[in-house]
Amino acid sequence: KMVGRDKEAKLILEKYSQSAGGDFCSLFISGLPGIGKTRLIQELQKPIVEHQGYFTSGKFDLYQRNIPYSALIQALRNLIRTFLTESDERLGFWKERILASVGNNGRVITDVILELELLIGPQAEVSSLPPVESRNRFNYVFDKFLNCLATAENPLVLFIDDLQWCDSATFDFLKNIFDNYREHKYLFFIGAYRQNEVSPDHPLAKMLSSAQENKQPVEETRLEALNPQYCHEMVAYILDSPLSETEELSVFIAELS
Repeated sequence: KMVGRDKEAKLILEKYSQSAGGDFCSLFISGLPGIGKTRLIQELQKPIVEHQGYFTSGKFDLYQRNIPYSALIQALRNLIRTFLTESDERLGFWKERILASVGNNGRVITDVILELELLIGPQAEVSSLPPVESRNRFNYVFDKFLNCLATAENPLVLFIDDLQWCDSATFDFLKNIFDNYREHKYLFFIGAYRQNEVSPDHPLAKMLSSAQENKQPVEETRLEALNPQYCHEMVAYILDSPLSETEELSVFIAELS
């Protein structure tokens, strides 16, 4: 049960409706650890099903900050695994769409998303490039790949958690998405992070500030601690007990937090 987050839930559902209608939308949710960011996003389950949409997620790890694109790759591997469970007709649809999108650079993606080769088959080798050019090619092909995964029939929600530990390569990729947001129709990007670990000079803060200055569709919301009334409702719900019997415990918990 979700309590005390009606305003935030309304916002996230509105953004999803916009993306399902053909826009690119993004929402960044900040809050302290355990504040309820993930629970809020679970409110999307029903409208996603109604729109035959897809939801996929990835999470950055403090101890894997040196691995480029780790959360993005995790999220898209999960999505491809979902595709692989679908009918032959759907498999054919996705194979054709992805191949048309990545062209002769499919190997750039299959080298990091191994499951994709099961869907589109083995891909030809690509030429070796210096580091900067190689990253630019990866970002270009990855952008095309992501773009083809969101359609009018199947909008896509991409949720990336713990952005406070995001690597520089992923920030570059996200910035490119915002710069070219009009190309990413039917995509709803959600990012979550711990605001106590993001200072004004953090790359995430700088990226959000730049996107807002450039009038890009980036919105932020912060989850604060639940007030005592909502804390009381949650305690009573968890313990399946009347409010009258859980008042003292809920006051104690609220004071501790």
